[in-house]
Amino acid sequence: MKSMGFKCPECNEEVYYDGEDVYCEACGLVLNRKEVFCPQCGGELIHAQGEYGEIIVCSNHPNCDYSRSID
Repeated sequence: MKSMGFKCPECNEEVYYDGEDVYCEACGLVLNRKEVFCPQCGGELIHAQGEYGEIIVCSNHPNCDYSRSID
């Protein structure tokens, strides 16, 4: 089990990946893999501080430039 480095959208607790599923142990929510893996390269998506606030970026940066704002 590996921490994904961000919080569950339902309960704000840590989200984990066990090799198959991405889930929250606290509330049992299973997340869509598209929410936690980069659509460009398959790397893990992580929270980062951008110039204008918090964003989601690919952990394979600088080899991958995927990023998106947090809604």
